[in-house]
Amino acid sequence: MLSLAFAITQLIVIVLSFRYGFTRIDKSEALYFGISMLSLIFWAIASHSGELLKTLHFTERGLAISVLTANTLIEIM
Repeated sequence: MLSLAFAITQLIVIVLSFRYGFTRIDKSEALYFGISMLSLIFWAIASHSGELLKTLHFTERGLAISVLTANTLIEIM
């Protein structure tokens, strides 16, 4: 539920920023957005691949915590 709430709030922020924010994206914002999207794609792929999780020595919970931590740090930046 926490992951779903986090995703929904991020979606709301993205929609509102496109509607009321600046239309120009800085290089740092593009970098943060790209890293965030890559981490979410990695999460989706790794959570459905048990072999990849074993190779990376992650559990599903550990993977979720690391991705959410990375995205939270990106948001803080």
